[in-house]
Amino acid sequence: MKIYITNLSLLFKVLRLALTLCLSLWIYKFWIATFSFNSMDDIQSLKTEDKSTAQDNLIQTEDDTSSQINQEDFPDSFEGFGYRFNEFGQLRHITTGEPFEFNQKKDDHLYNQKRYEALGE
Repeated sequence: MKIYITNLSLLFKVLRLALTLCLSLWIYKFWIATFSFNSMDDIQSLKTEDKSTAQDNLIQTEDDTSSQINQEDFPDSFEGFGYRFNEFGQLRHITTGEPFEFNQKKDDHLYNQKRYEALGE
């Protein structure tokens, strides 16, 4: 009889623990469903406003930069850029003999791209 009561006591403890966990999970889900979506909407709208402002600033910066780059005149020939093809058909710098370097200006991809396109023409 004592073994039966011990097992029954253990069973009640396990059931109480399971019920407590289920209730806690339900309260947590209710809390998330009730209170977090309004906060998430506010946060999402703030992120959208920040993103649109950042995009506007980026577009303005690109417009300013591209107008400056378009005003710059790039040379008409490889020699004007300081490059020529060697006997193996490789494009090398005239004075140093180093291969073509795409990144003429560090951290200015737009300038480097325009320079590369002008070199290709």
